[in-house]
Amino acid sequence: MFKKIHVLFLFGLLLTTSALAQTGSITGTVLDAASGEPVPSATVQIVELQRGTATDIDGNYSITNLPTGSYTLRASFVGYQVFETPVNIGSGETQLSIELEQDLLGL
Repeated sequence: MFKKIHVLFLFGLLLTTSALAQTGSITGTVLDAASGEPVPSATVQIVELQRGTATDIDGNYSITNLPTGSYTLRASFVGYQVFETPVNIGSGETQLSIELEQDLLGL
């Protein structure tokens, strides 16, 4: 009986380890398309997972521990057009720099 429990425990541990290994992250920079300057405090999110972050003072963002798969990445900031693009998250790090266009009509 103890041997069966021990084998089931090891099997469960192996499944958990393989599931954890199938995550990735996405990092990059959000820039103003006209000036090339970073956009601090822009919102960057993975739409389907409802996970996101805000850019730092240098326009950098990072979203970690994402399940592998295909998603929609959305970036937005007041006074700019919303940017959306499909992304494929694999195990490891995906890099994507974003240029936001000013939204002159939205002001």
